[in-house]
Amino acid sequence: MDQGPTDIRPDDVLLPDEAIAERLRAAGQGHVFRFLDRLDARGRARLLRTARSVDLGLLRRLVAGDSVAGPPPAFEPLGAAGVHRRAVLRTAATLRSEAEELGKALLRKRRVACLTMAGGQGTRLGFPGPKGCFPIGPGERTLFDVHAEGVAAAGRLAGGPVPWVILVSPSTEAETRAVLRRGLPGIEPSAVRLACQGELPALDDGGKLLLEAPDRIALSPDGHGGVFRALRTSGTLAWLVNLGVEEVSCFQVDNPLAPAADPLLLGLHRMAKGQMSTKVFPKADPAERVGVVVRVNGRPGVVEYTEFPQGEASRRDPSGELVHWAANMAAHALSLPFAAAVAYRGLPIHRVRKRVPFVDAEGRSVRPEAPNAWKFETFVFDALPMAAQGVVLEVDRAREFAPVKNAEGADSPETARALLREAGRW
Repeated sequence: MDQGPTDIRPDDVLLPDEAIAERLRAAGQGHVFRFLDRLDARGRARLLRTARSVDLGLLRRLVAGDSVAGPPPAFEPLGAAGVHRRAVLRTAATLRSEAEELGKALLRKRRVACLTMAGGQGTRLGFPGPKGCFPIGPGERTLFDVHAEGVAAAGRLAGGPVPWVILVSPSTEAETRAVLRRGLPGIEPSAVRLACQGELPALDDGGKLLLEAPDRIALSPDGHGGVFRALRTSGTLAWLVNLGVEEVSCFQVDNPLAPAADPLLLGLHRMAKGQMSTKVFPKADPAERVGVVVRVNGRPGVVEYTEFPQGEASRRDPSGELVHWAANMAAHALSLPFAAAVAYRGLPIHRVRKRVPFVDAEGRSVRPEAPNAWKFETFVFDALPMAAQGVVLEVDRAREFAPVKNAEGADSPETARALLREAGRW
C-alpha cells in the first residue's frame, strides 16, 4: 500500500514534552523513556526531539503491516513499446536530432532542473562523511565536484545557471551545507537548494521502537524514494515552480559518469509527454546485482535483483539476448507536476531485515552479529508504474555508468576511475 499522509501536524511542535511522552506511552512505546531520569538536560532534549519525529499513525500502520509493500508484482518482459534501443537510435538520425534539439531548447528556456540523490554516507567505502565528499580524483576532486562540472556544463548550454537540487539526509545535511559554503566549481550558490529526506524508525519483531542510545530512538533515512516528500516539505517544489521549471533530471551522486542533464533523454521524454522516464543499459550477465526494468501492469517498473526469480533472470530469447536485459541505471527524467503528485500520494514502504545497534533494558550497547530488526525505506523507481507516459532509453554503460559503491572489487573507486579515464573524464 502507499504511504499515507503523515499524522505529525504543525501544532505537534507546540505540545509540551509531557504530552509527547504520553502519546508514545499510550501507543505502547513508553519503553523509550526508561532512561529519561538518568539523562542530563541535553540528553532529555535529544530524546524528546526524536520522539516528536515519530509519526504514530504511520507507526501503527507499519506494525500492522498496512503500509508495507507486498511481494513483487507480476511482471512481463519490457518489450519494445516506448523503448529506445541504441542500435535503432543510431539509424534514426532525424528522431535523435529532433529529440536532442528539443532537450537543448528546454534547457535554454530554463525549464530544466538537476536533482542529485546524495543522502548516503560513505560507510561501505570506509569513508567518514557524505558519499558526495568522497575523493574520486584526480587529486582531491570529489564526487560533488564531478557533478558540479556537469551541472555547470548544462548551465553553459542553457545560457545561465541551472537550478540544482541536492537530496541529503539528516546525517549528511550539515557537511553538505559546509561544502556549498566553500563553493563548487562553476556553480552559482543561489541556484542550489538542499532537500532533506525524512527518517523512519526501526522496529524489533514485537513492533517496538529501538533505542540507538539512551537519548535517541533508532531512526534511519527513508530511502531514495523519500526525495518526493523531501521536495514538498522543504519548499523546493514551490521554488522550482516559481522558477518556471517543468522537467527534472535526476541522477545518483555515486555515479560520476551520469550526465547532469541529457538533452536526448529530456527531448524523448518531452516528445512522449512523459511523466517519468528512465535510462537503462544491457545487463553484463544474468547474475549482475542491479535492478531490472520490466513491465508492471503494462507500464515500465523495476524489480530488484534480490527479488528476481533466478530462472527468469537467465531466460534468453531466440537470438540469445537476455529477455530481461534492461538494467536500471537509476537516472530519470521527471515532470514537475508528476513529482508533486507523488509527493502527496506517497510510495510503498519496503521493510528490510537489518542489523540495528541498540541499547538493552539495562542501558548496555549491543551490536548484533545477525539481523535483529526491521528497517523501512522507499524506492524512487516505485513511481515508474504510476506514470501514464514515459520512455525507456538504452545508453552506453561504458560512457554513463561508473558506480562507486564498494571499497574494493566491482563497483569500487578503482573501477570507477578506470571508467572515467576511458570516457575521457579524468
